[in-house]
Amino acid sequence: LVPALGSRLAALGPHERELLPVFECLTSLAIAAGRHIDTYAPALFDAALRCVTTQLQLRADPSSGGGRHEYDREIHVCALDLVSGLAEGLGASLDPLVGPSQLMQVVVAACCDEAADVRQSGFALVGDLSRGCVSHVAPRAQDVVGAALACLAPELLTAQRAEGTGTIMKAANNACWAVGEMALKLPPGSTTAWAEPLAERLTVILTTGPSRLPRSLIDNAAITMGRLAASAPQQLAQHLPHFCMPWCQGLRNIRDDVEKETAFTGLCAVLRLNPAPAMPPAPAWAALASAIASWRSVANASLRAEMAAVMQAYKQSLTAQGTWQQALGALEGPLAQKLCSMCDL
Repeated sequence: LVPALGSRLAALGPHERELLPVFECLTSLAIAAGRHIDTYAPALFDAALRCVTTQLQLRADPSSGGGRHEYDREIHVCALDLVSGLAEGLGASLDPLVGPSQLMQVVVAACCDEAADVRQSGFALVGDLSRGCVSHVAPRAQDVVGAALACLAPELLTAQRAEGTGTIMKAANNACWAVGEMALKLPPGSTTAWAEPLAERLTVILTTGPSRLPRSLIDNAAITMGRLAASAPQQLAQHLPHFCMPWCQGLRNIRDDVEKETAFTGLCAVLRLNPAPAMPPAPAWAALASAIASWRSVANASLRAEMAAVMQAYKQSLTAQGTWQQALGALEGPLAQKLCSMCDL
């Protein structure tokens, strides 16, 4: 399938709409086949990047189409999606292709695009590149975060736009996820310059809640907050009173997986530095207990021990004050029992 589709791709010009189904097929195949398409990856990568740059040129200078071709946003998006599929399928194997190319310049432009569907694809590509080629993302991380901050602006998320709020939310969702992937993969200390402004955006999302925003955006905000907290705990711990409760409420609803593990690693890190926001009788106490008890099983032994240590520190402090039993009694019976069992309380 890939050789046949690759030949078809090579035969089409970067402005022909027949590209769309070819791009879509190749994107799905790249994700599914992974390293099995290594041989074809350079040609596919070059073709996709050529289409993106051609479309950007047509938009910047319509006369470059010779009166026969105009900017086509769908081709722009589908070409970005193919590169994203290659990044997801090949991981670090895509690195030699990304390095000498102008891909990151194109990606940052996509994240800043006025069209929400282009932003959606741009941030998806950032996230996929962060997983396997983060060394190429790192130099442009500040630019990506700037674009994400704009994409996550409260007024944009709540506004009714002609292009449709669904697309705006999908772009915001990808922006939220992408910066979380960057925070997870960038070297320690790399996020300190932008952790606080980004946490401010995430706090608005978490406090707005699922009644007004998509559940997927709330989930990604909670996970990304945790990854930021793990990467820059000192910066976020001081602001914990502003978002501790909605953050714990968001974490409670996430299914058990690796992403949840990384989020709770950050939660434990900031609570170690600043336990007061969840200290009973603070309302966040019950939310924290519910978040921890939401785990069916914590496969990561280190995280399991860290959560237990955090809760045992609360018990020690409250016992010294003579209020531990009162704090435990403020929780519903089954919740208190599970918390005690999970954390050896």
